[in-house]
Amino acid sequence: YIGGWFFAGLGVMGQPHMQIRTMSLKSTDVMNTARRSYFLWYIPFSIAAVGVGLYSRVLLPNTKTFDPELALPTLAMAHLPDVFVGLILAGLFAATMSTADSLILSSGAALTQDLFSNKNLSRAFAKVGTLIITVCSLVIALSGSKNVFELVTITWSALGAGFGPIIFLRIYNKSLHTVQALLVMSSGIITVILWRYVFTLTGSMYEILPGIMVSFFVYFLWEYIVKLSRLNVKR
Repeated sequence: YIGGWFFAGLGVMGQPHMQIRTMSLKSTDVMNTARRSYFLWYIPFSIAAVGVGLYSRVLLPNTKTFDPELALPTLAMAHLPDVFVGLILAGLFAATMSTADSLILSSGAALTQDLFSNKNLSRAFAKVGTLIITVCSLVIALSGSKNVFELVTITWSALGAGFGPIIFLRIYNKSLHTVQALLVMSSGIITVILWRYVFTLTGSMYEILPGIMVSFFVYFLWEYIVKLSRLNVKR
């Protein structure tokens, strides 16, 4: 359990909407300032989130049949004035939309920057592609599980296991062949899906850990095979 969620932290490297914020820094000189600002709000936020969970177990009735994802708005409606209820609901929707539109725009930017070199064509395709991604996201949201946390955790693990190892390797100046990079990414994502939906082992270990481990295994296996082939050629 601890290992799985430790790797969930490492999965930050594979989240496009978070990496874009790092990439937008003016220079590495402001990295320390950005780090301090992040922890300045994240630590109180984490304490408040745990506090909401603990208070909900005490103040809200019928916790056995209660949806824990509705704890904050239910707690607010039961014990706060209307103006604060509205403020909390606005914050919930703002946080949701912030992440959703960041991911959708990141996907549209990938279509523009990575797949097409013609600017006019890339702009047109980016608009169409962004619309298609938005529609697919809505279909998943409306037809998928009502448990938002489950959707978030599987998405986090898939992105973390798919892109995280690639970024980690590039940080250490490891070169990757295109096919090799695609195999590393796809193996991590496939492992995450199999771990959760086929082997159903998420309750024992968060699927991002085996996903990342398999991604690295595929990378080193490729390197080993290439090394052996070079040795055979020299012989």
